[in-house]
Amino acid sequence: MADTLEKRVSDLEHMLGHIPEDLDARFAGVDVKLAAIREVQALHTTRFTKLETRFNDLERKVDKLEPRFNDLERKVDKIDGKLDEILQRLPKAP
Repeated sequence: MADTLEKRVSDLEHMLGHIPEDLDARFAGVDVKLAAIREVQALHTTRFTKLETRFNDLERKVDKLEPRFNDLERKVDKIDGKLDEILQRLPKAP
């Protein structure tokens, strides 16, 4: 029984002695995974930055076109009014 107790104590001492190495090995795997996640995050950040730039360019272009659309809308309204006026002058269908 003394041998068993000594063996258990020896096993515990061995385990405790190797805890730093075991933890280093486990954390090395975590470091690799974190590095991969950071790389993907950097890639996504770059893509989102490019998308944001493109959206800002599109917004500026749309803002430049807005006055043209307002002019076009007024012209269409004017034409619509003229067409209504012409249709009212036409004789009613029998």
